[in-house]
Amino acid sequence: MQRLRDRPSDAAAAAAARNALEARARQLSPGLDESEVSELAGQLGGSCSPPGLAALARATYGRELQDPRVCAAVAAALAAAARQLGPHELHSALRLMAAHDAAGAVRAGLHALAEAVIRESAGLSAMQLSEVVALLGSVGYDDAWGLYLITKEAGRRLQEFGPADMARLVAAVAEMHVGDSDLGESVAAAVAARRGEYSAEDLATIGSALAMMGCSLQV
Repeated sequence: MQRLRDRPSDAAAAAAARNALEARARQLSPGLDESEVSELAGQLGGSCSPPGLAALARATYGRELQDPRVCAAVAAALAAAARQLGPHELHSALRLMAAHDAAGAVRAGLHALAEAVIRESAGLSAMQLSEVVALLGSVGYDDAWGLYLITKEAGRRLQEFGPADMARLVAAVAEMHVGDSDLGESVAAAVAARRGEYSAEDLATIGSALAMMGCSLQV
């Protein structure tokens, strides 16, 4: 962990830390004991910097097979350090963690991480912002205030969205039922202004999503 603390961008250090964590987890009792996971997460938080935790998350969640106790401990430690991470690190961690949200402890960490991403959403690129909104929908994030904030941020920056990102954003917003008519009309106007850049598939996706929001594409 010391090596990872000193060199959080070192992939080899992150892999070594993950291997050490997995070895420690194998010494625990079988199953997903929340008290043991919390203790392991606390040890991680005390021995690893926030950037190091983000690197550890990439090394952990980037593998096809993971020890669920390690996944849960990393999720909890990362969520605790979320306020000290930048928007791009948060986005990367959320994307990886979203694929491993079945366990309760991982889901709790995912929710806390999602809140942190929403707070930092102004620092995300349009592509990252659309991906985050879609991820929130895919994991069933249902905090109304958080969804309101991130959709308002997206609505404020519609001119930055390319066709694929716009389609992904609007589809996710419509499926979560968090878009209002004002957002729908703004999307329709933004798409109309650059209609020639959109494929037929993107237009169909956006048109269907806008219909769910009570709006339609401008002809």
